[in-house]
Amino acid sequence: MTGKEKDMQEKKEKKPVLFVVGDSTVCEFPKETIAYPRYGYGTRLKDYLDTSKIDIKNLALSGRSSKSFLKEENYAYLLSHLSEGDFLLIGFGHNDEKAEEERFTDANGDYKTEGSFAYNLYTNYIRPALDKKAHVVVCTPICRYDPDGDYSAQSGHVTSDAFASGKLYKGGDYPASIRKLCSELSLPLIDLTEETKELYLHLDPKIARRLFAFTSEDVQYDKTHTSFFGASYNAYFVAKDLLKTSSPLKEYVRKEKLVPPTLECLKLNPAYRPLSKNSEVRVSDLFPLKEPVYGTEYGNLGELSVSKGDLGDIKELAEDAYIVRMGNPWKNLYKGGIDEEQDGFFGVFAFKDIDNDYLFRSKATLLSCGADKTRVSFGLMIRKEIKTDVPLSTHTDYVSAGFVSLHGKTYANFSRRNGKLVPGEEVPVFHEGDVFMFSIEKSRTVYGHVADYTCVVKTGDYEKRTVFSALDLKNGEDTKIYFVLFASTSAEVKFEHAEILTLN
Repeated sequence: MTGKEKDMQEKKEKKPVLFVVGDSTVCEFPKETIAYPRYGYGTRLKDYLDTSKIDIKNLALSGRSSKSFLKEENYAYLLSHLSEGDFLLIGFGHNDEKAEEERFTDANGDYKTEGSFAYNLYTNYIRPALDKKAHVVVCTPICRYDPDGDYSAQSGHVTSDAFASGKLYKGGDYPASIRKLCSELSLPLIDLTEETKELYLHLDPKIARRLFAFTSEDVQYDKTHTSFFGASYNAYFVAKDLLKTSSPLKEYVRKEKLVPPTLECLKLNPAYRPLSKNSEVRVSDLFPLKEPVYGTEYGNLGELSVSKGDLGDIKELAEDAYIVRMGNPWKNLYKGGIDEEQDGFFGVFAFKDIDNDYLFRSKATLLSCGADKTRVSFGLMIRKEIKTDVPLSTHTDYVSAGFVSLHGKTYANFSRRNGKLVPGEEVPVFHEGDVFMFSIEKSRTVYGHVADYTCVVKTGDYEKRTVFSALDLKNGEDTKIYFVLFASTSAEVKFEHAEILTLN
């Protein structure tokens, strides 16, 4: 056999590969401790395709848009490994609508309109695949679950104009953009937006909610990230609808397996640890600090959660010194956040009995932050509640000696009272290398829990003092109160000489 004949034989024997790209609705997640973890539908395609005849390479990454994915190693891998006869399944849309420079693409315009969603899909994914004689299938994004059944707006990926950091981000219809693109290029289309909308509307709401991840057995994680059940349903839709297309990928669908999944496929995570109704603390699986100090990622963290890396990190330097990072300042990646609606942060915390007066203080050095300094939050908190490694939307009341960024402005000292965020005084933006002294004094404690909280921020240039009076931070029957060193959005902060002093 000649060399050329050998190459032809090897090419003939090689199984084709289905490359999958997309976001958190498609990708594989790291192991999680929540009750019903997140699965993207790319992980369940193997249940409906004949993997003895085709390999599946899921390159999707959480939090990415069709634009931000271009910077990832997985995109470079796609370009270098995709070859003739392979397949590319595209599942973007959720994050292309984000009002952020790094992720946004405009739903308006066709595939010839530079900067548009369709242009980005065509130029960076479809055209390179077709040039290599690979086969392309494009999926519209799955709907976010809406308990009221309204999928005419953002739950169905139809957005309105938004302003952020002084820039206008145009609203548009992202599923319609994909439908138009596939029609103009005669590409196979899987309309997951329509499929999931109809599914959510016709299922019993108690069952429909279980299509999504759950933090505990009773508390829904969010309305975007799917559980094993939801991912299986979406993979079923992909396989079922492939049979209606002209794509050669339909030849690999296992028709004998083509039945909708049932709720019985959803199994409780063996790593799940139930939380009590009151606050519960434990050593973090991610940040095993020395007790009685605990590390945590807590609150609304965005597309990523229960993981390190670009989301953030915590390093213990000494018993009273830590480096806390949220987001990735070097890449200008902003994660979590503190705003009018909810919080999401990385933190180091300890707890004390609520009945006493305390002085909580620490030196803090801003080691690094994102380029947009109006999107940085860090400092000290005294909170009504906190849990360990729970990426769950939170409205817990607290006070903070630190900084919060709102609407392009920075404020020193703030609180959340009855769920409403109350910012202190506006201050100039800070810079990398700035050093601060933060303190919170809990005083005049009455009825065992109602107290005044004096929050102080000091630098070489100014001192800001704010008193939050008669604040009740007691959480039901819980007798503890929680002291936190935190960073949010895009900040790496070194906390030193952190201490909690009992004043009576």
